Amino acid sequence: MLPVVNAVWIGERLGPVHAACLASFVRAGHRVVLHIFDPIEDLPDGVEIFDASRLMTKSEIIRYDHKHKFSPALAANIYRLRILRENMGIYVDCDVYCLRPFPDDEYLFGWEGNESINNAVLKMPPDSELLRAIMQDAENPHFVPSWCSTRERRKLRIQQLLGHADTRPKLEWGSLGPRLLTHHIKRLGLEKLAKDIDYFYPSHYAHKRLLNCPDLTVKDHTTHRSLGLHVWSSGIPIKEIQPGSPLDEIVSGYRSQKQLSAETPFA
Repeated sequence: MLPVVNAVWIGERLGPVHAACLASFVRAGHRVVLHIFDPIEDLPDGVEIFDASRLMTKSEIIRYDHKHKFSPALAANIYRLRILRENMGIYVDCDVYCLRPFPDDEYLFGWEGNESINNAVLKMPPDSELLRAIMQDAENPHFVPSWCSTRERRKLRIQQLLGHADTRPKLEWGSLGPRLLTHHIKRLGLEKLAKDIDYFYPSHYAHKRLLNCPDLTVKDHTTHRSLGLHVWSSGIPIKEIQPGSPLDEIVSGYRSQKQLSAETPFA
């Protein structure tokens, strides 16, 4: 039996790319559970829903207060840890496209580069020291990353002295995500558990635009070992997806699947 795949969405519409990515896990045979706070307009067939307020209240949804202030990434970084704490299965971001079924490994995460391990695909034991340490930092409203510059640490301390109840919205992008995960994995000497970059992140963030290049395919971005393809939060409007591009391949495959399902009568 394949492991359950969980994702979280904060909003009312997935969009074509995210919907196609979730559907790819259904197609691979996984039970897929989407954790939501509000009804979703474009929920893919076969995806179950879970009331996210059971694990996080809406008042706990924090957002950056700088250039990423519209992103729910801060809250999502915390929420995925609660999924793992409840031992609900694998967590994946909604922009991870499934190429082959994911294994039910005790620990599941992968390198996104030579120095960083990403948290878009994540699983670890609920009673592990790794999860405990990450949750302790991520849920601390006054968390100050050890890797911050002296100047940045001073700024955060000043915000605390000024009475800010939660200074996490002022953290740099990724502080509660890949940077925190990588920090504790290295501190605990667990790097050997991380999958090589081509398993989940064969297309680096710096090459994100190539995913919308008309003369490339999904296969061009992967290796024979790739289990998934992270498409890097591609909320690109459908009208901007280039025909013949990897993103078009992902979305078109999903649309064809939907059409086939609609045309197939019940037995």
